Amino acid sequence: MPYSMFAGGTRVRTAGRVVREGSEGMASGPREEKRATLRAALTTFCPAEFTHEGAAHEALMTDLSEAGARFRLQEPGRRCALKRGEELDYRLHTPYGDTVCSGRVIWVRKIDDLWCWGVTFTRVSDQPGDPLRALIEASF
Repeated sequence: MPYSMFAGGTRVRTAGRVVREGSEGMASGPREEKRATLRAALTTFCPAEFTHEGAAHEALMTDLSEAGARFRLQEPGRRCALKRGEELDYRLHTPYGDTVCSGRVIWVRKIDDLWCWGVTFTRVSDQPGDPLRALIEASF
């Protein structure tokens, strides 16, 4: 049975469904995964910059899938009032170089005193050698 290790939990594929156990900041125990694509916890977090309601913010991209990513703010307790459905533009600094992308916020929550959110990519460069594309390909 194929599986991947994640910070804060183990993720396994069983009977065509992805199940995650013991995810960060949540009660332990298996639950059905909602993602349509597998994700990878990045071993090297990627710094990200974005603007929301006129204010500049810094975050880290901590998980990645072919369809989206998870971000978290850097400063404990600081909140950026993101809302589901908002679309944001990001400047990412990956091990392969800098790039830009856009994503629609699909969830927001506080995990271990840090605000985190997930996005579905709405724009990723289709240029060969794009750093985000290279990171996605290297992760899967």
